[in-house]
Amino acid sequence: MSSPQLFDPHDFFRFAAQTLSSTRGEAESRTAIGRAYYACYLIAVNRMFGVDGARMGKKVRKSLVRRGGLHEVVKVAIGQNRAFSSGQQITIRDMFAQLRDLRIQADYKTDTSGEPSKFFAQYRVGDWSGLAHAALALASQLLPTLRRLRRHA
Repeated sequence: MSSPQLFDPHDFFRFAAQTLSSTRGEAESRTAIGRAYYACYLIAVNRMFGVDGARMGKKVRKSLVRRGGLHEVVKVAIGQNRAFSSGQQITIRDMFAQLRDLRIQADYKTDTSGEPSKFFAQYRVGDWSGLAHAALALASQLLPTLRRLRRHA
């Protein structure tokens, strides 16, 4: 019996970069933001909790309900990871949270005159393409760092 093939989350990042370089449409830009986030998210989950969260302990599973789901648990766990100093933990957690917020905007907000326009101003961009470039820049900073995460206790 052969071992299962594992998907490399870095492929999501590569896809996001390729998508963004080949077109500037809103749908493509939103998709690039999501793929950049999920590259980081999957690497964090796999490093801290095993592939697809297989080594997640009962304590973490119980906290999923209290904290609002696995995405929130991953953010909190990044901010407590022993691989980094306390200052680094906060910085990395905050960068991950920013990327997650961009992904939420890209996936769920269709009225760009509302909440997304605040993100355009925050990142000093005029459109979704600009936000996608900001998300890819953030993910490219996070990816090498997330590879250093230790298993969550």
